[in-house]
Amino acid sequence: MRTWVFVLGFCLFAGRLMAKDDATNPTTVDPAAKIPKEDSAAKDAQAPKDSKAKAPDATQIDQWIKDLGAEEYATRTAAELRLREAGAAAFEVLKAAEKKSDDAEVQARLKILVKEIGAVVGLEKLLKQEGIVTLPSGLKYKVLKEGEGKPPGNADSVVVNYKGSLLDGTEFDSSYKRKEPATLPMADLVKGWTEGLQKMKPGGKALLIIPPELGYGDTGVPPAIPPKATLVFEVELLEVKPFSTARGTPGDDVP
Repeated sequence: MRTWVFVLGFCLFAGRLMAKDDATNPTTVDPAAKIPKEDSAAKDAQAPKDSKAKAPDATQIDQWIKDLGAEEYATRTAAELRLREAGAAAFEVLKAAEKKSDDAEVQARLKILVKEIGAVVGLEKLLKQEGIVTLPSGLKYKVLKEGEGKPPGNADSVVVNYKGSLLDGTEFDSSYKRKEPATLPMADLVKGWTEGLQKMKPGGKALLIIPPELGYGDTGVPPAIPPKATLVFEVELLEVKPFSTARGTPGDDVP
């Protein structure tokens, strides 16, 4: 009994301190800021969802897309939340709506949703493939073709063919399209490439799924690679060029 009295007394004392602190350190509020009116749609969108709930049908998705253009902030926010929750079920409809929309603001919202949901859908598809291995670093890779010989070291250069894309399928680079392999020093590559290539042998091919911290991080490489992007590469290791001690740099042999 004494323990409960002590706990209750402590809570009341802490509550008085917090109230006093709030009074002496009021929160700064922008008087010009508009406070959105809360409506039932927003409340429903923020409520916990039943994990066994049925996927939304086309009519519901179409209505939420229309709600993206509503004047009420809460209605727009609720629609965005519902579309994100719909995920893969809404993805194709969102892509089609983005192309058809003649409302610039709605189109901008649709573009963001397509990118976000497309990334989630893309990763889910990739992870369903057999043979995907996740390393402690977070790098995921899959052997597409075994090679032979010795893997490259940190001081070597590699001759590779590759294509790189975002999780939503947007391709941002390809040596295949340039019709010319790339020669790259291992020391200059992002961590995901370095770790992945060191598991490959000449003649081998692999799929690399590189998280942001092993790729281009919080900055990305605008406009091709957005910040915090997970990258997907198909890499074919054609040749390993050993470090040249005479030249003092990785690369071709001394002529």
